Amino acid sequence: MKVITPFIDPQTREKLHFNEDVSLYVPREHLWTELGGDVEFEYDHSVYWPALNGLTQERYNERKARWEKAGKHIGESEIHLRGGDVSSVGQAAAPEAPKQSEAPAEPKADQV
Repeated sequence: MKVITPFIDPQTREKLHFNEDVSLYVPREHLWTELGGDVEFEYDHSVYWPALNGLTQERYNERKARWEKAGKHIGESEIHLRGGDVSSVGQAAAPEAPKQSEAPAEPKADQV
């Protein structure tokens, strides 16, 4: 810190806080004991890694099924694939057919 602070603007330097108490921003009941909280947590790779892989595969399968059901369009909306309220790119509104008054006029005999 002593190396950098001479190069930092004094007003900016006043805003810097190092090693601040995390519990000022996160409730203690959500913090691990190592950070001064109440949560005792021990990571067990043999339990959590397979669970993470299973969850990832499940979400992949759901999105793939939505993509296939929507017509397998490249560039499909991520929001649609995740189950959001955006329609598929394949379900986008088709251009309307021209109305009778908008139909091109038939060429006249002298224009042919």
